[in-house]
Amino acid sequence: MSVYEEVLGFVNRGIEIRDIAEQLAMRPDAVKAIIESQVRAGHLQDLDCAGSACDTCPMSKGCPVPQDGPSQYAITIDGKKLLQASGNDEEPAPYPVTPSI
Repeated sequence: MSVYEEVLGFVNRGIEIRDIAEQLAMRPDAVKAIIESQVRAGHLQDLDCAGSACDTCPMSKGCPVPQDGPSQYAITIDGKKLLQASGNDEEPAPYPVTPSI
């Protein structure tokens, strides 16, 4: 399994960037770069609620996504397929993931 897939699996399980970096003996900024690559590749979705997006959302009053915190990510269908193909499809976190450095 590649480091890319390992990071995706950790994010899927709700593990924070600093803990992923420690587990993989990497620098946190290197893990963050991999996560950004996964967003660009469509394996993760950045749940960015910046701007006026929340104003039109019917869930805005009860939304658990902090509006001023670090980015949160959700694995996409393509990301789930990649994890299944790599055998790294453990039980996901029951909420969007907020990796922080």
